[in-house]
Amino acid sequence: MDAWEGLRRQRRMSTARKCVEFVDECVVAGTVSASRLGRTQAAVAFLAPLSSGPIPTEIVAVVQQAVERTAPRDEAPVNVAVAVGAGWGRVIDPGRRCQWQGVWDHALSALADDFARSLHFSVAMLSRLVPTVQLDATEIRSLADMFAMEFALGCRCGRHRRVCDDPSGHRCCVSQHRLDCWDPSVAHLSAYIDQAVRGLAGNTIKGAAFADGMLYGELKRAGRVRRAFVEAFECPMCAHRADRPTCGSPGCPGPQPGIRWRRIALPNRLVSSVDVGGDHRPERRYLCGAIDCDEIYPIFDGPDCPRCHWSPATGHPATRQVWVRANQRGPGRVR
Repeated sequence: MDAWEGLRRQRRMSTARKCVEFVDECVVAGTVSASRLGRTQAAVAFLAPLSSGPIPTEIVAVVQQAVERTAPRDEAPVNVAVAVGAGWGRVIDPGRRCQWQGVWDHALSALADDFARSLHFSVAMLSRLVPTVQLDATEIRSLADMFAMEFALGCRCGRHRRVCDDPSGHRCCVSQHRLDCWDPSVAHLSAYIDQAVRGLAGNTIKGAAFADGMLYGELKRAGRVRRAFVEAFECPMCAHRADRPTCGSPGCPGPQPGIRWRRIALPNRLVSSVDVGGDHRPERRYLCGAIDCDEIYPIFDGPDCPRCHWSPATGHPATRQVWVRANQRGPGRVR
C-alpha cells in the first residue's frame, strides 16, 4: 500500500480518538474549562478547518446552542463537535469546503469512523441471518466514507416513504438518513447512526426496518440481499415454523403420516439468491382466497386449496412470488 495512503487512513481511523485526547490535554492545561461547553469548544478547535481564519461569531452561537440542545442526554462533547462540523444545526455552503461555512474535513472523517463502527457491527449481525453477505475492511471503509458524506450533505439512495411528495425523484426522503434530522433529545448520535445504517439502533436486525437502512440499499443494488416473502412450513402439532417440512421444536414428534403441513408466506424476510451464492430461489404460489385461510400452494397442485378445499369461482387464484430454500436437506428454521 502506498505510504501516503497508509498515513491518510491512519489519520482518518483515529480522528475521534485524537480529538478526545486533545480535549483532555486542553482541560489539564487549563486552556478550557472542564464543563461540557469548554470541552466542546476544544473539540471544535481540533476539528475546525485550519486555513479558514478565526471562528465566526455565528459558529460560536451554533456551538453554544448545540451544547444546550444535547445537554438532556449528556451527549459526548466530541460527538457534538463532530455533528456541528458536519453541518448539524447550521446551513451548509457546499461551495465553501475547508471553510467554516462548509463541512469540516476532520469532522467528516470522524463521522465516517462512526459509520465504519456501525457497519462492522451491522454486517456481523447480518451475516448470521444471511451467511453469504460478507464485507471486507476495504468495502466497509468505502461505504463508511460514502454514507458519511451523504448523511451530511444529502442521501441519494432513492429510498422513499409511502407518503412522498416526489416518489419519482432520486433523492432520499427517509429522515434517519439525514444528519440535520437528528434530535439529540431522542437518541445519542451513535444510536442515530446505527438507525441510519440498519434501520434500528438495537442489537438485532429486522427485515422491515433493515430495508429502511442505508446498508440495505447498497446490498440490494448489488444483488447480495433482498427483503421478500419466504415460504414457510408450519407444524400442525406445535405451530413451529421452518423453511422446510421438518419440525425442530424440542419435544414435538411432528405430524402423523397423512397430516398435511401448512404452507404460509412470511413477509419481510432477508434472503440471498442462489445466483450470488445464496440459498434461496424465487417461485410463484397460489394464494387461497378463503377469508380464514392464508395457505399458499404450488401452482402445479391445481387451483383448489389443499387445506380448506376453497375453489375459485372463475379462472385461477391470485399468485404471489415467494422465495424458497434451494436445498431442502437437513433441519430448517425461518430467519
